[in-house]
Amino acid sequence: MLLSLTRFPSTDARPIQDQFSLDREGFTLVKHASVAAADPRIRTANVTHEMDRNEVNDAYHHEVGEFLRGLTGARKRTWAPPAGFVHLD
Repeated sequence: MLLSLTRFPSTDARPIQDQFSLDREGFTLVKHASVAAADPRIRTANVTHEMDRNEVNDAYHHEVGEFLRGLTGARKRTWAPPAGFVHLD
């Protein structure tokens, strides 16, 4: 497989974040201060040694799930593992 480098410009979209719509663009930019990430046990831990990875995931996934439910109006949240291969949905 031959790969090539492609350059493209990137721009800080935060100044125009109000112009994006989840319904129109398929994404949106929102500001969110994570309570889980601010937890000093999580923020400073070496998760592989000092904390149970499940403890971190549970706190973070719950917070993100509730945040997304509020943002999208979803009634239910589900998690799926990342795809391990290229796919078309």
